Amino acid sequence: MITGKIRRMLWNIEDTIRIETKESLIDLIDQEFKPTTPAGQPNINGLIKLMQDELGLDKAQLTAFIKTFKNQKVLIYGDYDADGVISSFILKRLLKIIGSKAFVFLPHRERDGYGINQKTLSRLEKAVEFDGLISVDNGVSALDVLEDVKKRGKKVGVIDHHLKKDGYQKPQIDLMIHSTLTCASGLVFGLACLMYTEKLISQKDWEELLQLAAVGILADQMSLRGFNYMTVKTAFKSIKESQIINKGVRELVKQAGYRRVINEYAVNFIIAPRINATGRMGEAGLAYQLLGTKAQENLSRLGAEIEKINKQRQVITKEFLMTAEEKMLKLNDFIVFYDPLIPEGILGLLASSLSQKHTKPALVIGGQDKLKGSGRSVGQFDLTSFLRSLGGVFESLGGHKKACGFTVSNKQALDALIGRLKNKRVLVDPAYKIKYLVSPKALDEQVPFLVEDYGPFGNDRQKPYFLLDAIKVQAVQELGQTGKHFKLKIEGCQGLDFVVFGVETKVEWGQVKRLVVASSLNHFNGRIYPQFRIIDVL
Repeated sequence: MITGKIRRMLWNIEDTIRIETKESLIDLIDQEFKPTTPAGQPNINGLIKLMQDELGLDKAQLTAFIKTFKNQKVLIYGDYDADGVISSFILKRLLKIIGSKAFVFLPHRERDGYGINQKTLSRLEKAVEFDGLISVDNGVSALDVLEDVKKRGKKVGVIDHHLKKDGYQKPQIDLMIHSTLTCASGLVFGLACLMYTEKLISQKDWEELLQLAAVGILADQMSLRGFNYMTVKTAFKSIKESQIINKGVRELVKQAGYRRVINEYAVNFIIAPRINATGRMGEAGLAYQLLGTKAQENLSRLGAEIEKINKQRQVITKEFLMTAEEKMLKLNDFIVFYDPLIPEGILGLLASSLSQKHTKPALVIGGQDKLKGSGRSVGQFDLTSFLRSLGGVFESLGGHKKACGFTVSNKQALDALIGRLKNKRVLVDPAYKIKYLVSPKALDEQVPFLVEDYGPFGNDRQKPYFLLDAIKVQAVQELGQTGKHFKLKIEGCQGLDFVVFGVETKVEWGQVKRLVVASSLNHFNGRIYPQFRIIDVL
C-alpha cells in the first residue's frame, strides 16, 4: 500500500507487526539493529577486518600504494564535492607522513568539469612538476588519460568508487584502489587505518581523519552498512569523547550557529552542505583551505566566507524552486524542469527537492548550448539504468541508482528526451517501509534512547518508523507563529511529547487517527528530553 498526506512521502504499510507492549517493541528493535558484523563494537581491528573482507582492501595492496608514492612529488587530482575535498585532504596528509610532497588540484565545476581530462591535465603539467599522479574520487572512467601519463614516465594511481564503464579492462597504471561500497573518503581512510596499525600516524591524527572520513561517507549518501556504518559509528564516539578535532570543521559548525549534538543530522544538514556549497558556487579550494587552517583569525575569515556562500546558495536554490513550480513539466511519471539560467552547481539540489516534494523522479537541466542536467529518483526506482535504456539521447550519462548527471547536445535533443519520457510508465516503489504498528502504551521515554544507541541511520539503514493507529489527540500546542509547527499530547503516552515541523497542509488534529512517528532526543540547556517526531499523518 502506498499512502501519505502531510509530507507527500511514499509509505509501505503492508506486513506491519502489531506491538502491544514496550518489551515486545524493544526486543524487535534490538533484533533488527544490533550489529552483526565481525567487528562487533567500534574499534580499529574491526574496521581493518571489514576493510579487508568487505571492500577487498588487503594489506599488500595498501602497502604497495605507500611504497609506490613514498618520497615522491605527487599531484592529487580531486573533485569539487565534499567527498572529493575531504579525500584529497586526507590523502595529502598521509603522503606528507611518508615523505612525499603533494599538490592538490580541485577542478572548477564549470571551467574544468567533473573528472580528470586531458585539457586540464596539460595545463597542470606546465604549472606543476610531479613524479606521480593520483586521481581521487574520479579517474575510473578516464583511464585512457591516466595511461597516457604513465607512458610519459610518471607513476599513476587511482582511488575511486564510481562505476566502471562497460567493457572495462585493467588499465596500464601502477595501482588502483577501487570499491563501490564506500566513497573516496572511506577508501583513503582505509589507507590511514593501515598506517595507524603500522604506527606511522598518531592516534589523534587517526581520529581526526576518521571524523573527516565519516563526513565524506554521509555527504556522499553511502550505504550505512558494514565498513561505512562502523566508520561513522566510531567517528561519532570519538567526537563525543574528544569533540571535533579538525578546526576547520569546528569553525563551520560555529559559523552555522549549531550548538547541538554532532550526529548524522549535523553532518547532513550543517557540515556537508557548507563544504559542498564552495564547489557548487565557485571554488572548492576554499573548503579545502579551511580544513588545513590552524590560526583562529584565518579560520574565522574562511568560515565566514563559506557561510556567506552557503546562504547565497540557499537563496538561489529557493528562487529557482519557485520558478520550477510554475514552469516544470509534469509528465505521467516524471518531473522535467529546464531553465537556461540555472547555475550548474544547484542542478542536483533542485532535482532532489522536486523529486521529494512530488514523489516522482525529477530531471533538472540548465545551459544554452550544450545542456547539462541532474536527476534524482524516489523510492527504489533505478533512475540511471532507466535513462540508459532510452538509447542515444544523451551525450554522456553517469551515476547510480538514485542520482545521475548527464549532458544533451542541444534543445532539440532535450525535446526528444521529453518525448520519450511522455510515453514511459514506471513503477515507483515506496521509499519507506513501516514495520511496527504500535500501541501508544508501548512507547515510553526509554525507546528514543535505545534507538539512538543503534544509530547512526541513513541510506540503507532506515531509522525505525512507528505507525500509531486509533489514537486520540488530547492537546495541541502551536510552536512559533507560522502555523506549521506543533506539539501534541497523545492519550496513553503519558509524559511524552509528539512534535511536528513544517506541516505542508492544514490538519484537523482532533480528527487524526493514524500517525507515523520516529523517536528523537531533544538536547536543550544541557539536558536530554526524549520525544517523538510526527513524520506523517495517514
